[in-house]
Amino acid sequence: MNLNATVGGYGNLKVTLQQTHDLGTLADILITFPKWDYQSSQFEPILSYVFNGICGIIDSQESNINSGASCEFKSGTSTDTVRIKNALRSGRTAASPVIFIVGEIRNPSSLRGISNIKVQI
Repeated sequence: MNLNATVGGYGNLKVTLQQTHDLGTLADILITFPKWDYQSSQFEPILSYVFNGICGIIDSQESNINSGASCEFKSGTSTDTVRIKNALRSGRTAASPVIFIVGEIRNPSSLRGISNIKVQI
């Protein structure tokens, strides 16, 4: 859920994942986004600012990932990928959702729905 509802605007993306199995400590979370307009020759980046492949995790009381987690961004031809490294704290069970916020994610450039966002842990 992007906390800014403006089409094409940037905002913080709150991600809530409910896993079905207990997960290992310090596991990575990989989120793959389709290009917002993959048929266009002018792709819009999904992040407003990336320096040397680093993206930002917003420090928030809502977030329950490991405080030592880091965020990496890779732009591909048809997808963009955000990897949260060392994301999970010890003792996490399937009963508790994983919540984190990534800063300055661009909303889609139209009101069409976006599908094929993939999450891997």
